[in-house]
Amino acid sequence: MRLPFTRPRPAAAPPGVVAGSARAVVFVEPRRVELREVALPLAGPTDLIVDVTASAISPGTERWALLGLRPDVVWPCIPGYLAVGRVAHAADAAPHGLRAGDRVCFLAARCPEGFGGNWMCAHLSRAVVSCDPSAYIPGADLPYWLPVPDAVPDAEAAYAGLAGVAMMGVNMASLRPGETVAIFGLGMVGQFAAQLAQIAGARVFAADLAPQRAERARQCGIEQAHSGEPAALEAAAASFAPGGFDVIIDTTGSGSALNAEVKTLRPHGRFVLQGWYPGMTELNLHEFTVRQVRVFFPCGVRGGDVARALALMASGRLRCAPLITHHWRPDDAPHAYEILLSGTLDSLGQVFDWQP
Repeated sequence: MRLPFTRPRPAAAPPGVVAGSARAVVFVEPRRVELREVALPLAGPTDLIVDVTASAISPGTERWALLGLRPDVVWPCIPGYLAVGRVAHAADAAPHGLRAGDRVCFLAARCPEGFGGNWMCAHLSRAVVSCDPSAYIPGADLPYWLPVPDAVPDAEAAYAGLAGVAMMGVNMASLRPGETVAIFGLGMVGQFAAQLAQIAGARVFAADLAPQRAERARQCGIEQAHSGEPAALEAAAASFAPGGFDVIIDTTGSGSALNAEVKTLRPHGRFVLQGWYPGMTELNLHEFTVRQVRVFFPCGVRGGDVARALALMASGRLRCAPLITHHWRPDDAPHAYEILLSGTLDSLGQVFDWQP
């Protein structure tokens, strides 16, 4: 007798691991920041649970997000994408080889319920980090979860992700030893770009309107770091590279700055737009055209670049400590972002310390 066909029952999904709750910095709405207790999602069979020790503010990304000028932010949002911590739980099925107690840096955590729709989620005391291999993007090395070398302190390791952002732009420019490179804008990305260009063997000229930021670049080994009004910087640039720079890396995010900078580029030079340019940016294309400029548009970060940045930090070749101006407790988050929005030039790197 022929038995009727029946579908086999699917195997039950393995139970998730309870991660508990966490304190989290929350962008409630534009210009409003709170510290909240949030319930974390269950950790799945390929996830890590990480007790965060330090998370770093990305000054440009988080400033634009808090102002409501990033279309990829949905309110409310747990901001941040630069975090370091110790593994509290590592699923046996996870592909990363990490174990409980290991230090790790990661791009962003899985969003708690009510905070979905955002790619950022790093300023929180405990994180569930997805290591699902099906979500991995090989060409972008994303997402990433990287072991932190013993020689790199937590606060500096948190900024390895932003150094990776700068490294993408430096790599796209294909720098060659002995070339002249100008870095305009010495925020965190500009600071790292200047150091990475120098490590690549380039002759580096770095410039910012703020003397405090030029001084921090000098503390990191960039001898030709200049500050002052635009006319003074233009004169210094002409003295450094009379025939024009081989490469310009702009991190200012300013259209007027771009139009001035391109005039210091040699014919057939390379121009890297490494800043964040919200809205429409007006360019004097004549200046770009007559020089037959090659222009590069880096965006985002690759895990491989972050790993290389961590190795450079561990070796002492890439310096971060002089760039960190503020260490905060999580309760200070509203004040930290007030400083960020104020645009004070005394502020550069800001780090939240999540350890008890």
